[in-house]
Amino acid sequence: MAKKVSKNVSQESIFEFSWQAPEFIHYPKTILWYGGVIIIAVVVFLIAIFILNNILFALIVVLAGTLLVFHGSQEPMIIKPRIDSHGIHLDSHKKYFHYDKLFGFSTYIMHPDFTKEYFQLVLHPKDHLHPHVKILAPAGDLPKI
Repeated sequence: MAKKVSKNVSQESIFEFSWQAPEFIHYPKTILWYGGVIIIAVVVFLIAIFILNNILFALIVVLAGTLLVFHGSQEPMIIKPRIDSHGIHLDSHKKYFHYDKLFGFSTYIMHPDFTKEYFQLVLHPKDHLHPHVKILAPAGDLPKI
């Protein structure tokens, strides 16, 4: 849904393009996946307790297994990115990337085995301490972006 908005703001035309996409590609997990994570965590836990005599490592294994199970079942949020003449907005995360603070961007068409519906828009910040930001966008909108 591209829309071009023209306003008389110091004779500058404002371009705005927005879309909706999931935060990440979600792959549903089967009961075998959850069972495998739990079995591996229990085996490593038992090794940590009885063979290594390391309670701290055992607690870390329990925490890691629990986080993995909960993260694996998490559904992605629908985000609503917006590109305008000043920068890129991620309203659902309340983040704004001004063009002056970006080194550039790139687009990656995702492997067809993963998804044919989306491509990745990757923002490269000038500040090397900040990570690259990856935003999914519908594959049909690639020429517009």
